Amino acid sequence: MADLAQSPLVTELSLYDIVHAPGVAIDLNHIDTPGKVSGYLPADGGLEKTLVGADIVVIPAGIARKPGMTRDGTPPY
Repeated sequence: MADLAQSPLVTELSLYDIVHAPGVAIDLNHIDTPGKVSGYLPADGGLEKTLVGADIVVIPAGIARKPGMTRDGTPPY
């Protein structure tokens, strides 16, 4: 996300998740960039607010790694 926030081609970055999106947005707003970063939750139409006016939608999917798990998802043996 930080790469997107720093791109001069991105003027607004909206994040949506069931938790943590507003906090992540606040962290990304500390990056020296002209773009605005906002974070939304499901309550109060957060998904709609995130998608209004969007030109591109990126959907990172997956589960958080568990302790000892590698990036390829294999557990340690």
